[in-house]
Amino acid sequence: MAELKLYTPNELAERKKPKRQQKREAKERIIETYRAQLTEAQPGYGGEILLEEGEEKRKIRGILKEAAARNGLQLRFRPIKDPKRIEFSVLQKEEQTSARRGGSRGRRRAAA
Repeated sequence: MAELKLYTPNELAERKKPKRQQKREAKERIIETYRAQLTEAQPGYGGEILLEEGEEKRKIRGILKEAAARNGLQLRFRPIKDPKRIEFSVLQKEEQTSARRGGSRGRRRAAA
């Protein structure tokens, strides 16, 4: 026998959204959750994430990096062979400077 499933108006509106939008909204929720957890983190702190079944290490690491960037932090990930675990340490976000290197590039200028 076929299974009947009823949806509330909210669930029905959610199902009508394009899949891409649903995935983007789910990713935003996860980023905001991680960002809230990283608010108290400071350089020198560290952490660990235990992945659930079906989660990809690469995707979770990218989401975590985005959450840290929104808090003005930078993360360094330790290489671990365990596919279900991610370890990281918190660094201060490096300021990008526009300082020019003093190397010789192009034509040399004649000494005056």
